[in-house]
Amino acid sequence: MKRQLVTAVLSAALLASWTQPATAQPGEDFSSTIYSASTKSCVDVPGGTTDVNTDVRGRTCDGAAEEKFRFQQVPGRSADTYDVVNAASGLCLAQFRFGVRQRNCLIPVPYDPVLDMWTLVPLDAAATEFQFTRTSDAGAGLGRCLAAHATPSPVLRLDFCNKTDPAQSFTRTG
Repeated sequence: MKRQLVTAVLSAALLASWTQPATAQPGEDFSSTIYSASTKSCVDVPGGTTDVNTDVRGRTCDGAAEEKFRFQQVPGRSADTYDVVNAASGLCLAQFRFGVRQRNCLIPVPYDPVLDMWTLVPLDAAATEFQFTRTSDAGAGLGRCLAAHATPSPVLRLDFCNKTDPAQSFTRTG
């Protein structure tokens, strides 16, 4: 009986940590999927693999752990800057050349210490749609932003930031 109660309490706590509302305020940690309306897909780590440097992609949303992410506010940075950590792999979304891969959040990259940090820029007054800007480019004018393109399959890459490009608009869903 005690084991069932402990299991139920732990399950409820885990569920609560993944269902925090998508309306978290800047500076708060939260969990969410990342949905692209332009490709009708969720950002996903294929099979939840823990392999570093695996390309992150879009795929049909099904609620699997590999499409859930924990947004962890980065101490010492602006309130809208996050490490975005995949629930299944425990690895961060990181920029790699003009694409997006997963990498170990704890190992600094010598040539660019902010490769795995993202600044969320609201695209609408209600702050329901966001642009994911490379933190090193935030406010630079010609920075790179996460973009979801339909071919080949939903692929994620970094394009020059353009707030009117539907490929760069993402919704957080709890």
